[in-house]
Amino acid sequence: MEKIEIGNQRLDLARLTPEDTNAPAITGGYVLKIDRANDPDDINNFSTPGGGLQSPIIFHDPDGIDIGQNPLQRQWFIKLHDRVSKVCSMGRTRPIR
Repeated sequence: MEKIEIGNQRLDLARLTPEDTNAPAITGGYVLKIDRANDPDDINNFSTPGGGLQSPIIFHDPDGIDIGQNPLQRQWFIKLHDRVSKVCSMGRTRPIR
């Protein structure tokens, strides 16, 4: 089975480093999967507000182990995801501040 991977000939994203804790560096380089947690590094996952999905959202790159060692990145991404989910569920066309 084909897997999504960051690389020049694959998904051209800059990899996050532990030092990426402020914008703009913290804003990119995440690969997620929505699936059951079945790998040892499928930890530190999260669910959508209101539990709309049956499967957790799992950090694939950086993986759950790496993102767990960088709580600022994990918290930043989950906060962003929650804001986007809120906007989408409300049907708004303007951002919520």
